[in-house]
Amino acid sequence: MATYIKKATLEFPNLWADFGMSKDNGDRWYPSQDTQKYVVEFLEGHRAPSRRWPNSYATAMLTQKFAKLVVEHEPELAVKLGLAVEEVEA
Repeated sequence: MATYIKKATLEFPNLWADFGMSKDNGDRWYPSQDTQKYVVEFLEGHRAPSRRWPNSYATAMLTQKFAKLVVEHEPELAVKLGLAVEEVEA
């Protein structure tokens, strides 16, 4: 189990390296076939990328709310990304 580190968030390189996000020709971020289901479900509640708002999904993924979701669904990845610390059982 992992515990969220207060105020920890992801960085842009994590979006494609760890969550399978991709960019189209207009530099808009979208989930790909490799993107985890919980990430896709999280993004469904956010504004879709457009020419005016190309980073709307990316911006949503750089929040503390999303970081906490990663800790909940993938604690090992969260520890690797510096979003959480591993709890040691006594």
